Amino acid sequence: MRKIFFAIILITSLSGFAQEVENDSIYKTSEVDKLPEFSGGIANFYKFVASKFVVQSKRKYQGKIITEFVIEKDGSLSNFKTISDFEFGSGDEAIRVFKLSPKWSPAEKNGKAVRCLYTFPLKIQQGD
Repeated sequence: MRKIFFAIILITSLSGFAQEVENDSIYKTSEVDKLPEFSGGIANFYKFVASKFVVQSKRKYQGKIITEFVIEKDGSLSNFKTISDFEFGSGDEAIRVFKLSPKWSPAEKNGKAVRCLYTFPLKIQQGD
């Protein structure tokens, strides 16, 4: 009788674990019912980034930075990663600015807030 009881507890524990892992999954933007959104829309996020972004260079520079980050269930940003950037520490600077971001409205799947992987391209151009 003890062996059966133990097996039932083990199965119950594993199903709870699977559910917990699923709830912490990170979805791609194509997999969610409602996309995450910055307050005022993506144009406001670009304005926010532009107002905070600084590159320490006396030379002209331009380039594209592609980053990924996770928009958490509470709207905060985490798990920052630079996919590509140009010189002058541009990828690190983008991540520094993203860490200052106010919370977003999170993505939703089946009516519930979920974690969502967001890819963000940023074109930078500075002249004399």
